[in-house]
Amino acid sequence: MLHGASKARSPMNIPLLGGVTDTPAVPAPHRARWELIASAIAGRPTPLTSTDSVLAYSDGAGIFTPRDCPVHTIMVQAAMIAAGSFTPAGVRLLAGRRGSADRYLSLEARRAIHALAEVLPSALVDRAATLHAGRVSESPAESLTRARSDRIPGAPPWCGTIRPLKMLWSGGSSTSEVTDLDLREGSAASDTLAELGGDDDADRSRILELLAAPLTNPLATKLAQMLGMGTTPGDGDDGGQEFNISGSRPGRGNGGKRRAPGHNPPPSATRPGKPEGWRYDEWSHHTAGYRRGWCTVSELLPDTATTADPCPVPTDVPLRRQLARLGLTDARHRRRPDGDVLDITALTDYAVERRRGFADGRRVYEARRRTHRDLGVFVLLDASGSTGSQAGASEVFEAQRELTGRLTATLDELGDRVATYAFYSRGRDDVRFLRVKDFHSRYDRAAQLRLAALAPTGYTRLGAAVRHATHVLATQAGTASTLLVVVGDGLPYDEGYEHTYAQQDTRRALTEAVSRGVGCACVSLRSATRPDVIDAVWGHVAQRALERPQELARHVRPMFRHALAEAAASKRQDTGTGSPAVA
Repeated sequence: MLHGASKARSPMNIPLLGGVTDTPAVPAPHRARWELIASAIAGRPTPLTSTDSVLAYSDGAGIFTPRDCPVHTIMVQAAMIAAGSFTPAGVRLLAGRRGSADRYLSLEARRAIHALAEVLPSALVDRAATLHAGRVSESPAESLTRARSDRIPGAPPWCGTIRPLKMLWSGGSSTSEVTDLDLREGSAASDTLAELGGDDDADRSRILELLAAPLTNPLATKLAQMLGMGTTPGDGDDGGQEFNISGSRPGRGNGGKRRAPGHNPPPSATRPGKPEGWRYDEWSHHTAGYRRGWCTVSELLPDTATTADPCPVPTDVPLRRQLARLGLTDARHRRRPDGDVLDITALTDYAVERRRGFADGRRVYEARRRTHRDLGVFVLLDASGSTGSQAGASEVFEAQRELTGRLTATLDELGDRVATYAFYSRGRDDVRFLRVKDFHSRYDRAAQLRLAALAPTGYTRLGAAVRHATHVLATQAGTASTLLVVVGDGLPYDEGYEHTYAQQDTRRALTEAVSRGVGCACVSLRSATRPDVIDAVWGHVAQRALERPQELARHVRPMFRHALAEAAASKRQDTGTGSPAVA
C-alpha cells in the first residue's frame, strides 16, 4: 500500500478540499502551509523550492514550484512521490523521448491520485479521471511500458512536469553513474500554467473539519498551530513561526556538486567552478527580451589519449563536384591573349619590350572570371546525447560524424576556409566547443583523430552554440561569404531550456546570424525530431533530413546556395539585430 493511502500514516484520510472545483495559486506567505500538506500527502518531508522553470516538477525528494503555482499541481507531484513514480531505473528510460515522458506523467498522475483518492480533494480526483480514457496502471513499470507504446494523451500543465535528471541527481549514492539515457526528460506540452481559481474559505473549512480530531504527530500539530487551532502557545512553543520539518533540506548528492550526464569529461576539459570563455545573451519569449550575459561558451580540445585510429576520409567525388561550384567570386585574370579590357601593366611592359626589339603583343588583356574561392564554412556537429535512447544510437552518431568528416575534407581540399567543431552543454554556464579543426589549420591526421575521439554526451543549448559559431565566423573566417552548417537532429534542449523557450531562442539566434550575413543550414541524419519542432526552429532557413551521408551530394548545392542568398539579402537590409559576445 502506498504511504499516502495508509490510514495510520496521518489523520489526513478524508478529502482535504472535497467541495472545491479549482484550487488557488500558492502565495508566498502560505508556502510553509502547503509544504506541510505536500509532506503529509507524500508521507515524508517534502520541501517546496522556488524555481524559474515554467512548470512545477519534483526531483523525488522535494517539489520545485514556479511563482503562483496552483495547489493542485503541488498535490499531484506529492502524490507521485508517495506512489513511487520517480524511481531512477524507470524514469531514466524516458530521457530520450519527450512524448513518452508526457504520457508517463499522465499515466502516473492518474494512478497516484486514484491510489490516494481518500486523502485528496474530490475535485482533483475527478479532474485526474479525465487525463486519459484507458484503465489505471497498476505500477510505474506498467505506466512506463504503456507510455512507450499506447496512444495516451500527454499530461496537461496543471500536472506539472517530470525531469528525470533532477531526480537522478537527488537520489542514490554520490558515485552513481548517469548515462546518456538520462539526457532528455519529458515535460508538459504547454509553457503556460493554467491559473486556477478557488475559495480559500472552503479550503480552510474542510481542513478545520479534518483538524477537529485529536492530532497525534508533530506534522499535524504544527499544521493546527498555523491554522489557529489548539492551545495558546506557551513558553518554549514556537507558535506560528516557521517550522523546519526535517532540520535540514534533502541534499542532492556529491555535497551539492551535481554529477553531469554522459561520459566523464576529458582531463583537458576539466575546470573547477564555472568555465571561462565567451558570454552570450539568450532570448526569452516570456519577456520578449534578452537575458544579458546568460550563457558561457568555452573552447576545448577533445581527449585523444585513448583514440587509436583517425576518422577515415572517403573520396566523395559527387560532393566535391557540387561544392566546387559554390562560393565563387570574380577574379582578375591578367596578361591574357583576349579579355574584357586592356591590362595597363601588361600594355606598359609590352611598350618597353617592343622598344628593346623582342616584345610579344598577344597577352595585353584582362578578363574577370568567377574562379576565386571566397567561402568560409563553420561545420558544427551536435555531440550531445540526444540519440542516447534512440534505436541504433551509435550508428546514428557515427553517420553524423562521417558526414561531418566528408564535408570538412572536401571543403579543405577545394581550398575553402573551413572550421569544424563539436558542441554539447551542461547548463547555461557550461556550453562546450570541442575543436576538431580551426580556420588556420588543415584537415590533417591530428584533426581526423580529434573527430574520431568525439562521443555523444550532455545536452543541446543550440542558441548559444549558434551565437558562438557566428562570432567565430565573423572574426576568423576572413571571407566575404560565410556559412554555418549544423549537423545534428535539430532539436534544442538543456536544463531550463526546452519546448517553446528553446525553440524561440534558437530561431532568434539563427535570425541574428543571417542578419549578420551568415548563411545557416541544418543537415540531420535519421532524426526522430517531430516535423513541427523542426519547422518551428529551422523553418526560415535551409534544412534537409537525410538517411545516409552519401545523400548529401544531391542536396548540398541548392541548400547552401539558398542559405548564402538569404544571408546576402538580409545583410543588405541589415536590421541591426544581434547578440555580441563578451570575452
